[in-house]
Amino acid sequence: MGAGHFGSISKTDFEAIPWIAAPAGIVDAFEHFCGPIDQRIELNELQSRTLACLRDTLLPKLLSGEVDVSALEGLAEEVA
Repeated sequence: MGAGHFGSISKTDFEAIPWIAAPAGIVDAFEHFCGPIDQRIELNELQSRTLACLRDTLLPKLLSGEVDVSALEGLAEEVA
């Protein structure tokens, strides 16, 4: 087997791997600190997928002229 390859491992072999469980207090502190960050990452991923879908839907229509946005030209300056 060459470098960078990983062979299969049986359930028995996997369960035999030693591991250490962190004390509940440390796990709770980690969750308290990282939970909001993890939630924000999930929200950002959802927003990214939504924006990509909108882009993929609207861009071809804009480029073909099917959707006309010329009436919205000054809107960005008014909102800002």
